[in-house]
Amino acid sequence: EPITVQYVLTGDALTLYPRTLVIADRESRVTVVEHHLGGFEDSDNRRLVAAAVELFVAAGARVEYSAVQDYGMETDVVIRRFAEVERDGQVQWNLGEFGGGVSMARHESWLKEPGASAESSVVFFGSQAQYQEFTAHLEHLAPHTQSDLFARGVMAGRARSTFTGVTHIRKGASQSNGRQREETLMLSPQARADAVPSLLIDEHDVFAAHAASAGPVEETTLHYLMSRGLAEEEAIALVVHGFLAPVVDRLPEAIQAVVWEHVERKMGQ
Repeated sequence: EPITVQYVLTGDALTLYPRTLVIADRESRVTVVEHHLGGFEDSDNRRLVAAAVELFVAAGARVEYSAVQDYGMETDVVIRRFAEVERDGQVQWNLGEFGGGVSMARHESWLKEPGASAESSVVFFGSQAQYQEFTAHLEHLAPHTQSDLFARGVMAGRARSTFTGVTHIRKGASQSNGRQREETLMLSPQARADAVPSLLIDEHDVFAAHAASAGPVEETTLHYLMSRGLAEEEAIALVVHGFLAPVVDRLPEAIQAVVWEHVERKMGQ
């Protein structure tokens, strides 16, 4: 069973500083699910959440970490997540980022020994006047290490996002494999999304690839769906679901339904 943690910003609290520390011993398995909640939409006070997550994955261990963040618009959110992975260890990041007026989330995976691997699945949705900044940093420090980053998000209203992906394959990390893909769907001409993929390669015998895109819903797609009897809002919702489904399907079942609930709520804003 997953270890479930809730961090809730409530009452008169103006700040929250949660920290999660996971130490996975050799050949162990652990699943952690975090929910970050709290909203004060009628409040005149700004609030701050500054969170830290540290995962230490020993040889042959596997850590599956999932988190869904949905603080209110009056809350600024800063989250740094870090994983250190030893020989044949595995870390899996499953992240849903929806809340905060300003949110800055960074996760790092340091693959220190041969056979270490990191997989990241990120879903984000910005609406109204949100600003979201995401950074994924993948460090290959040893041979035969693997990383895979897949992120998809939606921007509506006047929201803005920046997604920076960095895959760094160090000298000596031969026969390593690093892939990253970031894609954003724009629902409003006032929204903006920037993707900054980067590959830093210091070794020859490796495979590395990146892809990034941002664009609006295709008019021909909307026309086709509406010609089949769907209202415009229904057609857009169908496109959003189809766009996000490939990355949501990679998430564990424990948070898939929660992520879709947040997507539906954001669609209504």
